Amino acid sequence: MAGRVESVLGLLLAASCVAIATKWIRVPYTVALVLFGLAVHFIPFAPRIELTGSLVMLIFLPALLFEAAWNLDFANLKPIWQPMVVLATAGVGISVAVVGAFAHFSFGLTWPLAFLLGAILSATDPVSVVALFKNLRAGKSFATLIEAESLFNDGTGVVVFGILLAGVLAGTAVQPAAALGTFVWVSVGGLLVGTGAGFVASQITRAFDDHLLEIMLTTIVAYGSFVLGQHLAVSPVLAVVAAGIVMGTFARGRTISARSAEAIDAFWEYAAFVANSLLFLLVGLRIDPRPLVALWVPLAWVVAGLLVARGIVIFGFLPLLRSQRPPVRQWPTLFWGGLRGALSIALALSLPDQIADRTLLIALVFGCVLFTLVVQGLTMPLVLQVCHPSDPESPPQEVAAPAQNLRPPPI
Repeated sequence: MAGRVESVLGLLLAASCVAIATKWIRVPYTVALVLFGLAVHFIPFAPRIELTGSLVMLIFLPALLFEAAWNLDFANLKPIWQPMVVLATAGVGISVAVVGAFAHFSFGLTWPLAFLLGAILSATDPVSVVALFKNLRAGKSFATLIEAESLFNDGTGVVVFGILLAGVLAGTAVQPAAALGTFVWVSVGGLLVGTGAGFVASQITRAFDDHLLEIMLTTIVAYGSFVLGQHLAVSPVLAVVAAGIVMGTFARGRTISARSAEAIDAFWEYAAFVANSLLFLLVGLRIDPRPLVALWVPLAWVVAGLLVARGIVIFGFLPLLRSQRPPVRQWPTLFWGGLRGALSIALALSLPDQIADRTLLIALVFGCVLFTLVVQGLTMPLVLQVCHPSDPESPPQEVAAPAQNLRPPPI
């Protein structure tokens, strides 16, 4: 027990040092954490701390999802719901198909495993994307689209992963009609569970005005909706997102007083700050870049598949929207902002041992995550500068200090 406490304290100390350093170097805080973790692998006798799939899914993800959803005003979703749905549904399907095809034809991965790899990498990770875009100077509606995509895309991606994994384990081909029915049931079920949990909790807060008790209640809702979704075999991710939106949009200012809402904001801001710090640092510590060198050819093909799939969705599907279509100048940022992160790592690590080529799949996922976080993450400021040199919706004074990049942004 003492060793675990010391490990957590060591991680917090390392994260604090990185945060202080990013005040003087122009590197996104989350990317700096990953780079620091990668550097540890080259230090002799450095301690090794494992990042497991259950740790991400049960500890970090509910808190980060709920905090982002709590700050997501439902009214802000109305002007961007069409591109959000396209990115969260067609985007996932195309990513699975294109990445799967690249993996199958380039280095011979079987179709079931190739599609499973595509599903693992299909969702733009909310932890990575939302954290990186906190200081986005691209207008409120665009920031909302980026963050909403990352939340809902995550939920649908996990659902598709579960469907394909069940087919691989059963050794049978996935039937499209049955898969579609399961997708709708699991997704809608998760939204209903979260909406119900958020509504019940919102009604409970009518009985009192105690900010400490209400903070505790939001914590119970965040983790309780996730666990309830798991037990009911629906999407726990979408359950947390729905619960957070309900409480943040309909309870705030109605059943939750302004004073209590301010206290809840502060609590979840700090919780997300700590969770993001530990998570990105652990991602860097978990990925050892040295074994990936030997896999650079298949890794290059998978990364190419990710970029091609993202390009098809952004430049092929968004132009088909008759309304709510983002301005053309924002499309390159949407394309380059499809980061993958801890969620993909968690799904890869959750693969059962009986999966053929499990080690290869994990290595490929690690390599793709490393590319998106480091290469795309480091070049994102340049993309933003070129595509959004001055946006009337986003005044310069709203940009926060680099060390505050941890919390998913209020949207």
